Amino acid sequence: MVAFAGYTLNLRALLARLLYPWRIVTISGILLLIMSCGLLSGIIPPFWRGQGQLVITAAPATTLTINGRPGTANATVRSGDYHIVATTSDGAASWADVTVRSGITTTLTLPPPLRTTTRTIPVGAPGSILTTIWWANNGWRITSNPLSPTAGPSASGPTPTPEAGQTVALVGERSQRIPTIDAYAGIADEMQIGGRSLSAVFVGQRNYGGSVRDGVIAVTGWTTATTAFTTTSGATLVRFAPDGNALVFGEQIGSGTRLSVGRRDGSVAAIVALPDPIIAIDWQDGRSDALAVVSANATRMTLTMARLGTPTIAAVVADIPERITPPIAWTADALHWIATDARGERHHYQAPLATLIPERREALDAVAFRFLPRQVVPQIIIRNGASLAIGQYDDRQFIGVAMLPDIPADAPISGRWHATTVLLRTADAAWIVEASDGP
Repeated sequence: MVAFAGYTLNLRALLARLLYPWRIVTISGILLLIMSCGLLSGIIPPFWRGQGQLVITAAPATTLTINGRPGTANATVRSGDYHIVATTSDGAASWADVTVRSGITTTLTLPPPLRTTTRTIPVGAPGSILTTIWWANNGWRITSNPLSPTAGPSASGPTPTPEAGQTVALVGERSQRIPTIDAYAGIADEMQIGGRSLSAVFVGQRNYGGSVRDGVIAVTGWTTATTAFTTTSGATLVRFAPDGNALVFGEQIGSGTRLSVGRRDGSVAAIVALPDPIIAIDWQDGRSDALAVVSANATRMTLTMARLGTPTIAAVVADIPERITPPIAWTADALHWIATDARGERHHYQAPLATLIPERREALDAVAFRFLPRQVVPQIIIRNGASLAIGQYDDRQFIGVAMLPDIPADAPISGRWHATTVLLRTADAAWIVEASDGP
């Protein structure tokens, strides 16, 4: 009881008068609140759903969670959607989302997670931008050039010499400057093969106005003498094949490029003439008899595939509306890439080496992919919310093995995988990701 201003307030009587007429409603509301909290928290299972069996196979020494709660490899669960995560002691995780149906056994195999290290590729100097990145000699080569545009021909004299760029080779944790490429304004190449040093440089003859009339590509290291390939116009690129036994070089023809291959015996074979400048060359992994060429103008990119043999054959396999190099991968017998079709849908395409005829395959929206040994389904990198994820599809079900939170996923991005290293690039930035199974 409480006394107040001459009045006595009996709290027990007041509470009884308030609750007694509504006791059934009050008790029902409390029970409903408890049940709702139990269902939302998972303490009370959704009893109206049937039960199914969930069988999970994961890597040894991993901890399983099912919808955030500790789980077992063989569990009887209610039908519904489940998020399964297998975590190792060092925090690496593989995961998948599965749907369990009543009366059906659902099986899931989670591969071992990948451990990743992400490095941002720096520019060579302040005021420079990344212009060219390619794979050579078991590492990435990165060229940075000044951001300011090169001046055009002068009315009173020859064309000013363009500012030199900077090319660096990244092999594992090591970086090394490649002065030969920079000394020849990028129209050069060098590599180490079996203890031999190979180099190829373009030396051009100039007209009075400054334009290159013709020149010679000089190759040293193939034999004791210098091998020379004569060009009839200015060279635009020089690239050794992965095994060092061939050299591809481009010559400017109007606004386009004529691509040729020179060999150790001094022979030259034309590959293809393209109406647009070449922005990337991608050799078949570990081989020197097939390559992909990406050329571009202001509105489109073109993917051309070439088989270097007797005879040398080339064919355009794709016109690509994107303004970024498409994701490319090779298998032993085909070139693979991902591009957007006329309806705006992303698909996986391939062109066999035997025919050079493009074939559309499954729908696939990935920024990079590769084919692992003894696996038909490619390992891919996809957008997962605000970041990227590495994994693969198994019957339309994505199984993740690593997240890449340091790389933004909101800008157009494309990647190229080599061994355990993947290069990811946007229009103004690039990253190298090392991915391995071990800690």
